Amino acid sequence: MAIQNVIGDAARGATWVSIHNGGGCGWGEVTNGGFGHVLDGSEEAAKRCRNFLPWDVCNGVSRRSWAGNENAMMQIQEEMDREQRLRVTMPTFAKQDLLELMCKEDEVDFDQVLKGCNVATMKRGAKVAYGMVEDAVIGIKEGKIAFVGSARDDVAKKAVAECKNVKNLGGALVTPGLIDCHTHVLYGGDR
Repeated sequence: MAIQNVIGDAARGATWVSIHNGGGCGWGEVTNGGFGHVLDGSEEAAKRCRNFLPWDVCNGVSRRSWAGNENAMMQIQEEMDREQRLRVTMPTFAKQDLLELMCKEDEVDFDQVLKGCNVATMKRGAKVAYGMVEDAVIGIKEGKIAFVGSARDDVAKKAVAECKNVKNLGGALVTPGLIDCHTHVLYGGDR
């Protein structure tokens, strides 16, 4: 998001932009993007400001909506209704029954089991910034992920032994469906 912010701000007329570390979120843990803009009273400065400030703010609000902030979801929806050119992917949250199914430790009735993979959980751990289940097993039920765990777990062992549709991913990395929001400088003013 920091790179997207900076490129978008620059393409839309910010006086200067920067990529930097920290910014109140912890040095060494995040990359932030910032901008500066000279407000000299000219119509050109005002025009540029009207062009890039909504972009910059909407990026921040979008990011917070994806994290589940209800006010941010409401605000970005209102902004999309107001500004017809703005398109933001709204978050979709797991249903409670799916979460409950995933938490059943003895549930192994899967349509498909994937084994021999490493799963990025995006949950910060003691050893890694964005959690990883190494040598993982994934249980899929009705087209949805219903279980993720270590191959050493009893549930995983049982799932691999009992499922008729087991696929070995050969050490592949499995990641969540991340949203890669970006733009190209060529389209900076149009998107």
